[in-house]
Amino acid sequence: MRRIPLSLAIAFSIGVPALAQPPADQQVNVDGQRLNGKAGQVICRVQHETGSRLRAHRTCVTRQQWSDQRAQDKALVEKAQTNRVWPGG
Repeated sequence: MRRIPLSLAIAFSIGVPALAQPPADQQVNVDGQRLNGKAGQVICRVQHETGSRLRAHRTCVTRQQWSDQRAQDKALVEKAQTNRVWPGG
């Protein structure tokens, strides 16, 4: 039977609890999901213009701003879906 060296066993037992806790710089977005990385990290995305195959622009904002924009878009969709006007009603 193989024996695990004591130094390896100690290092592993110390490291496991540290991995279970998220780092202090990680934040939670509006939906309660944990952001992967720092909230202030700049993320660039290419956004294609609707109706065009060629027009696109690159938008660079922080991870927190992307999260806020996604929450605003979600709220607008929910508002539009709940405030429908039915014909004849």
